[in-house]
Amino acid sequence: MTTLVMILKKDPFSVMKNGEKKYEYRENTIYWRSGLYKKDGTLKEFKYAEFSNGYQKDRPQFKCEFQGFHIVQEICEEYSTGFKVNYPKKEEGYLRLKLGEIC
Repeated sequence: MTTLVMILKKDPFSVMKNGEKKYEYRENTIYWRSGLYKKDGTLKEFKYAEFSNGYQKDRPQFKCEFQGFHIVQEICEEYSTGFKVNYPKKEEGYLRLKLGEIC
């Protein structure tokens, strides 16, 4: 098993690191699906997801359990910091990645 690596902006990174945000969302595109599926169409196996806040060398990071994903049609969530995740209803949907405990 391997680790799924993703980059986040400051606000989503903060609410994920404190454990409040348990899902990460991505557009359901060929690009993002190619990171989750092998060329033969089978799912890649990930044990962990690693998140970084930005691209700089000394960026904050954390790793957590990766618990799979499924497709949702729309998203409307708000967190204690005021950070909101709002994606309108979309036929192809969005990838909803489920995150477990921070390691």
